[in-house]
Amino acid sequence: EAAEFANALIQKLLSRIDSDNKTKEIYLQLYYVMVENVFHQAQKLKEKAPEKYAKGVTTAATLAVDLAKKQAGFVNDATRNRFRDLMDAEPDLKDAFVKADVAALETAAKQAEDVKDKSAHDKAVSDVASMMVDLEKMWPDYGGDSVKDRVTALLGNAELKAAYDQQKGAALR
Repeated sequence: EAAEFANALIQKLLSRIDSDNKTKEIYLQLYYVMVENVFHQAQKLKEKAPEKYAKGVTTAATLAVDLAKKQAGFVNDATRNRFRDLMDAEPDLKDAFVKADVAALETAAKQAEDVKDKSAHDKAVSDVASMMVDLEKMWPDYGGDSVKDRVTALLGNAELKAAYDQQKGAALR
């Protein structure tokens, strides 16, 4: 119920998040509440309905990935740290998030290759690089050995690697 309420508020705020920082901050907090609540609802099913638990964990992870995709990362350190802390405390959620996030990166990188318009292509590549930097900020090993090779493979693309290095350099300033 809390997740549904948070989602309704998120939808109302969505049109104003790019023009008002306070609204964006509230949006990010509500999004976190929604993800956290979906996960905690799933936890209640872990023993009596493991398949529903797994589905709920995947749903919560997918919601977090959707936020990262929509915003080309978690926007700020406070939001990123909240999500990281939740996932570090809940290994199943972290594992589902990392796998879904890297899959989203792979899909976005492939889609960026197909964009013909140079400006749109450059933005798509930059967005993928930004999400990669954000994942690395959460976990320097990209969330674990299970995905590290996949991220390394993505960085084998020279254009994406250059955008990643540029984003990472900007993140260090």
